[in-house]
Amino acid sequence: MSQEERDARLGLTGLPGAEREARTRLLTERVQRDAATARAALRAQRARRASASAAADAPAPAHAGAAAADDTTNAPTDTCATTRQDE
Repeated sequence: MSQEERDARLGLTGLPGAEREARTRLLTERVQRDAATARAALRAQRARRASASAAADAPAPAHAGAAAADDTTNAPTDTCATTRQDE
């Protein structure tokens, strides 16, 4: 791509020196700001993936198995206890 084509794409064609420099500075700042935003988003995405991976690799809490055992321990074993009272 030639310099003229680049200038046209960036909106620099026909601008005097000071305006051209100001426009170039604004474009540079915008690109740097967008790049910083993209880097921050990428860091956040990587952090979420790392924490999700760590959570998936972590063992289940010890009390989860005990709660399941308690549920079966307290289940009614007498068939009379499960019948309706209004019959």
